[in-house]
Amino acid sequence: MKKDVLEAKKQEVKKFADLLKNSKSAIVVNYRGLKVGQMTKLRKALYKASSSFHVVKNNILVRAANEVGYKGFEKFSKGPTAVAFATKDPIEPSKILLKMSKATKGVVEFKGGVIDGKMVPVKTIETYASLPSRKELLSTLANVLQDPIRKVALIVKAMAEKKSKAGNDAA
Repeated sequence: MKKDVLEAKKQEVKKFADLLKNSKSAIVVNYRGLKVGQMTKLRKALYKASSSFHVVKNNILVRAANEVGYKGFEKFSKGPTAVAFATKDPIEPSKILLKMSKATKGVVEFKGGVIDGKMVPVKTIETYASLPSRKELLSTLANVLQDPIRKVALIVKAMAEKKSKAGNDAA
């Protein structure tokens, strides 16, 4: 192999090793059958979620994973492979990918990945992807906490109105 080709491959391995090391999650998918428009839409959605989407050769990905210390990445690297790397929310890319998978009737298919430094199987990624977002959970919690306060406020208001009405009837 020519030196310049070998050097280019080493740079690719380094690039993906850095991405794996510095990402909160790396979700590996099969994208075979995804149309260009769908791929563009997916990349835009992931970009808005502070994530990136890279098509990568399997041997480059496996070498990068081994360099970072993720052993067994070979099982994720069969067929066409792309990886969504998250820099902020580790779960958001899996939600976006799951939504795209449903929209394309399974064209985007999870292979596995890394979330918060731990290798995870497809089942775990799908479970995380189907959970409500942090915002939705906080909103639900706020509503649950406000409900008893609302009930107390309604009772106090009703008692005040009753007392006011009783005072007006007596006069």
